[in-house]
Amino acid sequence: MANFCFRFCILALITTQLICCGGSKKSTTLTRIHFDSHKAFIRNDMIPLLDKQTKYIRGNKAYNVIIEGHSDDAGSRQYNDQLAQKRAEAVKEYFVRYNIKKSRLNTVSYGKTVPLCKQKTQTCRFNNRRVELRFNKK
Repeated sequence: MANFCFRFCILALITTQLICCGGSKKSTTLTRIHFDSHKAFIRNDMIPLLDKQTKYIRGNKAYNVIIEGHSDDAGSRQYNDQLAQKRAEAVKEYFVRYNIKKSRLNTVSYGKTVPLCKQKTQTCRFNNRRVELRFNKK
């Protein structure tokens, strides 16, 4: 089962959505929304993914959403913590605008402390500039 889950997670990661399985009744779905450098505005190419997640959240009232903001390594820790929080808040406001209750949405900022990769490349930095959505069963 674990080997299947690992392969499934890798395949789903390629499509920007990670769904990990396991024995827990609390399943976690992770979705990544990417941002431009030094920006907290939602990119136009991320709107379809957010729309899909809005429908998922509406249809799954048994889940709360943790909206985790992240940044790349450009800038100070304080700057990146604030930028990551603004990114998380931008996604939260998007969901609220489409009638998701604020009480189901929590934001957290990780700044540059939880990178997906550590190389100093444009691709790596792009991957680190993100908001991740985690769905937790109430």
